Amino acid sequence: MNLFNPLIRTLRSYNKNIFFKDLTSAITVAVVSIPQSIAFAMLANINPIYGLYTAIIGSIVISVFSSSSHIAGGATNATCLLIASSLAAYSDLSYSEYMFIVFQFTFIVGIFQIFFGVLKLGKILNYISHAVIEGFTIGAALLIIFGQANKIVGLSLPNGLLAFQKVFFIIENYTSWNIYSIIISIIAILIIYFSKKIHNLVPGQLIAIITTGFIVYIFKLELVGVSVVGNTPISLPSFKFFPLSIKNFIELAPMALSYSLIALISAIAITKTIAKQSNEKIDSNREFIAQGITNVTSSFFQSFAGTASVSRTALNYFAGARTRMSGIFTGIFIALFLAFLGKLVAFIPNSTLAAIIIFSAFKMIDFREITAYFKAKTKDFIVAVLTLLAVLLFPKLDSAVLFGVAISIIIYLYESGSANIKILRFIPYKNKLYEINIDDIKEEENSITILLEGNLYFGLAYDLEEKFSILRTKCSNFILRFRSVNSIDMTTYDIILDFTNKVIDSGGKLKLCGVNNKLYKFLEKNGYFKVLSKDNLFKKEDELYSSFSKALEKIETECLDEKCTFEKININKIDDER
Repeated sequence: MNLFNPLIRTLRSYNKNIFFKDLTSAITVAVVSIPQSIAFAMLANINPIYGLYTAIIGSIVISVFSSSSHIAGGATNATCLLIASSLAAYSDLSYSEYMFIVFQFTFIVGIFQIFFGVLKLGKILNYISHAVIEGFTIGAALLIIFGQANKIVGLSLPNGLLAFQKVFFIIENYTSWNIYSIIISIIAILIIYFSKKIHNLVPGQLIAIITTGFIVYIFKLELVGVSVVGNTPISLPSFKFFPLSIKNFIELAPMALSYSLIALISAIAITKTIAKQSNEKIDSNREFIAQGITNVTSSFFQSFAGTASVSRTALNYFAGARTRMSGIFTGIFIALFLAFLGKLVAFIPNSTLAAIIIFSAFKMIDFREITAYFKAKTKDFIVAVLTLLAVLLFPKLDSAVLFGVAISIIIYLYESGSANIKILRFIPYKNKLYEINIDDIKEEENSITILLEGNLYFGLAYDLEEKFSILRTKCSNFILRFRSVNSIDMTTYDIILDFTNKVIDSGGKLKLCGVNNKLYKFLEKNGYFKVLSKDNLFKKEDELYSSFSKALEKIETECLDEKCTFEKININKIDDER
């Protein structure tokens, strides 16, 4: 995999027309990214300047390596909440020491993501139910809203409160609410809301920050308790090393794994959604590597872990971006803002940032999907509810994520623990083949053809053994059809070998048909043909049912002396009713 191929391909066909479209969309995304990056950094309990650093590095680096031309990287609501929760145990450290932990965490996240990509584990996300993400997203949105509500009313919260305790504390202390903070928050929310009513590209969040910051500055509302971001050292991100110990790596690894999974799922979801409209092909493994490189790079440039933003990626596409250069330009524009206007960040009211965060949190909740889950009341609904409760009640979000993933995997294994076995029955007078269930076999048969399908793995072993046992009470002669088998592991191989031994020991006949070369080599390597001779095996052929017909004919010949009755199949005239 040539990491720079996407960028090289873009530059080869780049022209002035594309440049202006990318530039326009980059300005639009940068205008949205600036207030969000500042607000989300606050959500992660990190100085807002680092949010801008993350936006700069995240936008540029991920745009270079991603398989998507429209991806917009940086901080997001949910991932910043994960960072705050994961690193809460280190909050007693000095701020410089805490930031070293943040950078180490970002580095480890990047290493995990690169590791996933290099080993081509993109398919691992298929085993994480969408219900886990839905439950986590709703829970995270509620935590964000509960966690920011105190800033709307100008209250400070004691440390260690759970989500619902925060709500009760705010209500109980209503006499201490700051009316000016509430007014500022209401103004910010109204600006954001009505700007979207005018047009989706109107930068409501930036207008809200400028307007409320101006109001606070003119009327000196700091003197009456309205808190602002305050002065912070302004500079562009620079390359710096940080200490990384084995002890910290071990402590941070589980939390980094949870973060990596959530970040990757979010990125794949939005890039594939946009790709359907842009006709791009998204490579999940490349996305893993792209995010990993971005986070490893970010850790050395004073940035915290980021991912692909759902809202900003969509905005980038609909604002007219044509290539990945738009993301690179976005990072450059944010850097220019920081260099020339960064000092204005000091005047931003915290209540405005809280309003931006809460407004974004509400947008995270898909009420239509919640309704669909509730009406369906499937196992997905159970997974979503359990994950949601874990997010709200567990002391650490990373534990809640892993809990949800574990529940979804357990349910997946439970549901896929049933061996997909069908019986192939030939009806001579109709000249038709039917697939029937085991339960449909009502009497003893001359022979039974067992269709095995899919991936035969350890999770199916118990059910496969049980079904083989039932079938042995119905017949002595069997054909195992492997045409639709993709793979087989040692556990299920042992079950098949045991079944073969029992059939032969009881005086029955067994044939294998539809066996591909890969499976043939597997059986040969593991000594299967010491139990069943090779002349009882018929390899897969291009013509459907050809090897099955030969296997059935072989059993017919061998059973003539036993007065078994068989009807010969004409595979050229057969009517398949499957």
